[in-house]
Amino acid sequence: MIPATLEPTRALAAASLTAIEPLSPHHRPEIQEQLLITIEFAPKVYPNEIFVHPHPRYTYLEEITLKQDWQYCLKNNLNLSVELNFFSICAIELVEKRAGNGRLCEQPHWLYGIRNKNGKRLWFVEDELLSRREIFSDL
Repeated sequence: MIPATLEPTRALAAASLTAIEPLSPHHRPEIQEQLLITIEFAPKVYPNEIFVHPHPRYTYLEEITLKQDWQYCLKNNLNLSVELNFFSICAIELVEKRAGNGRLCEQPHWLYGIRNKNGKRLWFVEDELLSRREIFSDL
C-alpha cells in the first residue's frame, strides 16, 4: 500500500531530461492485488539438443504438502483441511546432468526446498509434492 504522505507521481521524458510531475488528485493508480516477480535465465542449449528445460511446476513461497501425506489422508478418509501440513517453498534449483562435452545427459528437472518445523531445508522433486491450489481446486 502506498503511504498517504507520498503523492503519486508520473515521469515525463522531455528531450534527454526526465521531470517528475504530480498526478491529478482524481487519478489514482490501480493497486495490484498480487505483485509478480519473474526471474528469467537462459540455460545453455546446444544445437540438436534432445532434452528440453521444463518450466517449474511450483513457485517460490507457494504452499505445498507431501503427496504421500495427501494419499494417506484420502485412504483413511481424513479431513484434508485439518490433517495436512503445508510448507512454503523456500528454494528452487534446476538440476542438469551434463557430459564432459557440456551436453545434457538426461532430462533436466527441478528440486524444491522446504524448511521443516526445525528449520532444516529438505529437497523434493515435483512428483513428491502437491500444492494447496492443486488439492483444493477440485473440491
